[in-house]
Amino acid sequence: AGLGVQKIKVVKFGPLFWRGFFGGLAVFFYFISLDYLTAARATLWNYTYSIWANVFSVFFLKREAPRHFAWILALGIAGVWLVLGVNFQDVGWGDLAGLLSGSAAGASVVAIKEARRTDNALSIFSSFSLFGFALTGAFLGFAAAPQSPSLFHSLGNWTSITGTGWGLLILMGLLGMGAQLFLTQSLGFLSLAMGTLLSLLVPIGAAVLGLLLLGEALTPHFLIGTILVLAACAWLGWRENKG
Repeated sequence: AGLGVQKIKVVKFGPLFWRGFFGGLAVFFYFISLDYLTAARATLWNYTYSIWANVFSVFFLKREAPRHFAWILALGIAGVWLVLGVNFQDVGWGDLAGLLSGSAAGASVVAIKEARRTDNALSIFSSFSLFGFALTGAFLGFAAAPQSPSLFHSLGNWTSITGTGWGLLILMGLLGMGAQLFLTQSLGFLSLAMGTLLSLLVPIGAAVLGLLLLGEALTPHFLIGTILVLAACAWLGWRENKG
């Protein structure tokens, strides 16, 4: 915007507001889930947004459900059941945060699609950044208060940043911003279903890189569950595009 390549301006306020609000919540809860879960599991939770987006479209925007949506939803639920370990003994705060992340991201993606009808990618990304900054700042302030629960104290504990940490944070910021701008720009030309379908490479990449770089083990039931969840998302995308 400073170079004059694009302008930050508000054409339609509603979709920009909801994009920022739900997008900020989605990333906020995603990072909380990463504090408790492996990269693969937290990312898979976040990428259930494609199912959530269609649920919200049907119930709140009164759009017609894709054909076989009930079966697609059942397949996704079965995958999540396997990812969570079947017996649910290991379900905790991280899974709850991941669930909230995925549902908020679903609402956010619907808002992006609506916002791209009138606003450019940079304006939409600016709303997302503003709300994310505000939500994080509010949480840090709340967590620092003496009367806040101990859980929030541990999550909101500010730590010193080392040289390596600065490098990783800068890299994360650059890659995250680039990814968000490309996603937002693409949804102006693609259907929501096709954009969702292409983004399914993310949880697969997170699982592989988590294994190679972080040594995070991938259990058989997690792998099978991941395949079922991604299959449900892919089926949904194919069904919508065909329809």
